[in-house]
Amino acid sequence: QDGMVRFKGFPYDLSGIKSQLTLTPEVLSVESLEGILQKQSFNGGGQLTFKNLKPDNLNFFFDIGEVRLRYPDWLSSRGKGRITVTGKGRDITLGGELEILRASYTEDINLNEMIKKAISKDISMGKETEGKHGLKFNLNFKADDNIVVKNNLADIELKGFLTIAGKTPRPSLLGELETLRGKIIFRNDEFTITKGTVSFNNPEKITPYFKVNAVSEVKNYRINFDVAGTPQSYKVRLSSDPPLEENEIVSILSFGYTGSELRGKDTKITSLETAALLFQDEIENKVKKYFGFDRFRIDPYYSESTGSTEARVSVSKKLNEDLTATYSRGISKNQVDELYLGYSFSDNIAFSGSWSSRKEAAGAFGGDVILRYEFQ
Repeated sequence: QDGMVRFKGFPYDLSGIKSQLTLTPEVLSVESLEGILQKQSFNGGGQLTFKNLKPDNLNFFFDIGEVRLRYPDWLSSRGKGRITVTGKGRDITLGGELEILRASYTEDINLNEMIKKAISKDISMGKETEGKHGLKFNLNFKADDNIVVKNNLADIELKGFLTIAGKTPRPSLLGELETLRGKIIFRNDEFTITKGTVSFNNPEKITPYFKVNAVSEVKNYRINFDVAGTPQSYKVRLSSDPPLEENEIVSILSFGYTGSELRGKDTKITSLETAALLFQDEIENKVKKYFGFDRFRIDPYYSESTGSTEARVSVSKKLNEDLTATYSRGISKNQVDELYLGYSFSDNIAFSGSWSSRKEAAGAFGGDVILRYEFQ
């Protein structure tokens, strides 16, 4: 009555346990077991056998309803299924099959810091870090959808399977996730993912291998963004339709113009604008945190009104699931205000509207209907 089971290396207790126990010199049988895991009831059973009056084989199961967990600590999830506890002597394995009803990763990612840490710190499961005895894992997770990554770099929904395996304190993560839909941010431009996978194949290190294909419409160019590799070593490939050289595409993403369009123009940035660009990561994080914007960026762009390259501040807010508003202003004497509205009617039809304060602009207001069809 009111029992509790705790595993070293697992942050949650099985509490409020009540069951019927039958003990003989050879076997401890547990019947009609009920308890609580994270405010969710479970039931189960099993037995523990003895050899020379010492615990020998352990075999228990727990059927759990919809429960919320945060394990590993960077993943918030909600799932249901069966957890098993098996072992011989002091070698215990926590296993089972769990269906993920919802899982989310919402922490912002600082790529520079992540790469520095990955290079400077060995995150392998070196055997020297494992004790002689410890909790082992063989937990299998399956999700048909509703694995969500939503942070400063991405808004993605995935499906797939993952397995937590190995021994504490450094279990490994194995499996593969596939994108169902999503967008990623690259150089302040939003790219729609057409195909993406994240694989965990290394039993010695928790190292994701990702492969993503995405597209975006920028300045009447359809830009394709392909990236593949690990956080420590990856390659980015850019292509476009109509075709451009990769350095021309980078110029469009950075300044809004190709290199040939900028040649012969004054593209110097003032000291104030340079400082703003240098400290943009720190500024962006603080502004997003305190003012609630979905995106805040400081980027260089070429201003037609001043004929030079300057820094531009852009803020973006998702007003609902389909409507996004973006406001931009250049940091210069002749400040230009621009407002963009984007509305998605479906996966194939979208509307974009714009307004600009530039007096020399052909029209203060503009709009486009975007039709997109994909063929395979």
